[in-house]
Amino acid sequence: GSLNPNSAPTACSGDIPLALLDYTLSGNATHLGNLNVTLSTLHHDDCDLSLATMLLSTGVSGQLVAANGDAVNYSGDDVINVFNFLTGSGPNGPITGTWTITGGTGRFEGATGSITLNGLVDFSNLSFTATASGTITF
Repeated sequence: GSLNPNSAPTACSGDIPLALLDYTLSGNATHLGNLNVTLSTLHHDDCDLSLATMLLSTGVSGQLVAANGDAVNYSGDDVINVFNFLTGSGPNGPITGTWTITGGTGRFEGATGSITLNGLVDFSNLSFTATASGTITF
């Protein structure tokens, strides 16, 4: 995912004042094919940073859009280990997520299912790379 600088920041609660921008998503999905990079989005609904755990917890929602415009909507939670970022120990931190498919458009209207996300955040440019797996019923 890449930062969407045109998005309004979401203010985080927690130990350090922080605000997160939204992301545009790219990649290839089994049932969608290549994602439409302009329309595939990740929005931060809320976020919380804990110094005790060195974790940034975020509530997310968005959609994955196929090249033909059919979309899968999702919402869920992501957790980013920010130890390296906060201590200057390295450029990356692991991210995990659990998303629920909440419908869609086109052939994905009424879709249900779940997605598990595992990857790395690159703190130097605030991008992330992840592999997602799960199930979808449509």
